[in-house]
Amino acid sequence: MKTRTFTEKILEIAAESAVTAVEIITAVLESGYGASYSKINKNLNRLEAERMAKKTSAEERHRLYNLISKLKREGLVSGKKKISTTQLGRTKLTKLKSKSKYYKENDETTKIVVFDIPEKNKSKRDWLRKNLVDLGFKMLQKSVWIGKVKIPEEFIDDVQLLKIIDNIHIFTADKLGSIEIDK
Repeated sequence: MKTRTFTEKILEIAAESAVTAVEIITAVLESGYGASYSKINKNLNRLEAERMAKKTSAEERHRLYNLISKLKREGLVSGKKKISTTQLGRTKLTKLKSKSKYYKENDETTKIVVFDIPEKNKSKRDWLRKNLVDLGFKMLQKSVWIGKVKIPEEFIDDVQLLKIIDNIHIFTADKLGSIEIDK
């Protein structure tokens, strides 16, 4: 059985994944002289995982800084080291936490809203449920809602913009209750 040379070990590691020369050298040095391929590869995988964690946290920090900068430009927050909400920001927060953006208007006819929105669109499904509650609908089942409420045009426009209109069916009902069997 032929033992692999140091060069072979390094070339195998470099061929298997995209790594930097610094990572390869660090992995080899940390593994020690005469280390096995698996030990060098284990150290290299650890270094690569650490690099990816730093990259991810750097990307998250960058997104956070961009968001804070945007909020400052809009006048919603202020401050450098200590960020605080401005009066405009508090007003916006109150509006965001308040009732639905749709005008709620009662109706004589009962509406039944049935939907089947795929799991990949979970956020859209959650949006729909929240707005149905805000409009005054009651849940019969997770995807079946009922209410005596006019459905605002703006709501339908938003459903179309979200591209979930094909997943929603709205019915009116003139009689409610269980089915009765004639005897």
